[in-house]
Amino acid sequence: FASRLEFSPTIIPARIPWLPGGALRADSQGNLHAIRANGSTLTYSFSADEGRTWGSQDITLPPGNTVRLFDMKTNAAIGITAVALLANDSAAGVDRNLVYKVNHPFGPDQSITRYELGKGDIAFWGNFVTTAPRFDFASVAILPDGKLVTSFGDSEHPRPAIAVER
Repeated sequence: FASRLEFSPTIIPARIPWLPGGALRADSQGNLHAIRANGSTLTYSFSADEGRTWGSQDITLPPGNTVRLFDMKTNAAIGITAVALLANDSAAGVDRNLVYKVNHPFGPDQSITRYELGKGDIAFWGNFVTTAPRFDFASVAILPDGKLVTSFGDSEHPRPAIAVER
């Protein structure tokens, strides 16, 4: 038995700051959160009016690091957006696991915490024919108490492991 789902979408004239190349999420209060990676900078944007206006803030990665891939989650009830990423340090020849915890509300006094996970001492970004350790995606979750959970890897954890914020 198959049922048919019918709906009438509501079209809202939103101005998205940039996509593709980034990620867009809506939280439970209808706020929009967007993130875009551009080399060594993440641009976090926020809209509380269905995308009509946006505020943006650049987040600079540690020197020499560039974004390879990322994941973003947001939770309005506890006021947190989390971004987990795999960053490449080309000078050292390694990939680093970073997590940024952005506390709401959006504004000039917004608190952003950076976590560096693991040793950051292995290059995960290989080609598709390799026996080297691989890390093909970053993932992050926000627990009900506001703590973060994310995947990471290093020489002690050549297969992706899980880190839980204390």
